[in-house]
Amino acid sequence: MIIKEPCIIAMLPYPENIIKILKIPSDNQKLQLTEDQEKGLVFVLNKFSEFEQTVFWCHYKELLSYAEIAKRYGRTKERVLSVHRKVIQRLRSEKWKPFYNDGYNKVLEKRRLEEEKRNADVDAKIERIERQSGLILSAVQITDLLFPVRINNAFKHANISTLDDLIRLLLKDPKKAWRINGLGKKSWEMILDCLDYNGIHYFLNCKQ
Repeated sequence: MIIKEPCIIAMLPYPENIIKILKIPSDNQKLQLTEDQEKGLVFVLNKFSEFEQTVFWCHYKELLSYAEIAKRYGRTKERVLSVHRKVIQRLRSEKWKPFYNDGYNKVLEKRRLEEEKRNADVDAKIERIERQSGLILSAVQITDLLFPVRINNAFKHANISTLDDLIRLLLKDPKKAWRINGLGKKSWEMILDCLDYNGIHYFLNCKQ
């Protein structure tokens, strides 16, 4: 995908040019970034390579042309254009947009609230599992389940020492559980059979 920057954007001062090229929502007529939005933009750009950051800031803050950036850093204009295109594409991705659209602190607060809700949901499910199974999950060590040594070692390396640790992981992020090093399909069949035997697998409602 080729990103064409309209001439009018190239002529705008910072941060109006950023707001236009990234289509950042702005509530004021002066087209200014809030402090939180700018913090989010800086946070995202810090995830990029040093030269990617350099191209971005030189072009949008110093208002240098691609040719001028190329000359300053001993690169070709085509290389600078390519880097700029890559940076804008990445900035427009759904992964990074919220940081400069909503603001850094707002994103963190939203994620904190979502994490609290997930944890509350997991706690409720844990209580239900313990009530139905008659087990206190935090009191059951992984080694008590008599798995083969290779499974115990895999859980140990993943910092899973109790049944509570395992069930919480399966409830919150089953895909992460399936990726634990040393646990293949047969291992998970054995693990889920064990949970099923103890009246737990039914409540997890998860598949590998």
